[in-house]
Amino acid sequence: AFKISSKVSVIPSLNVGIAISDTLPYQYRSFIGGANYSQFHNVLPFVGMNFMQRSDYSALVAGCDLQYEFHHNHFLILKYNIGKTEHTPEKLLQMANAIQGIGITYGYNSPIGPIELTVMASNYTNKTLTFINLGYWF
Repeated sequence: AFKISSKVSVIPSLNVGIAISDTLPYQYRSFIGGANYSQFHNVLPFVGMNFMQRSDYSALVAGCDLQYEFHHNHFLILKYNIGKTEHTPEKLLQMANAIQGIGITYGYNSPIGPIELTVMASNYTNKTLTFINLGYWF
């Protein structure tokens, strides 16, 4: 995270999953989707999509969040992702048919951990989704 001011931060991200194989069991694919990071290394977050909504051998997700603390421990976060899944890694950088997602999150840092409500959409789902996070992930 990079602080722009005492109340505004920019949080860039880049997530990549690559498998080079002729055959790959389904569980070892790279999955994208979901508003938060997963405990699984091959599941990449993507705002505007359901958890693990899309998969292939390789995936690339770039994102940027803009976080504003409007009151002590209360935040608004604008979220943006762009990325894709492909069977071969060399096609990942061809962004002509990339998926884009946007979202807005209200967050509160409570004594039991973060409480968040996210409203999001993407050109992949073409509908509005919501996500609620209560506390820390284990």
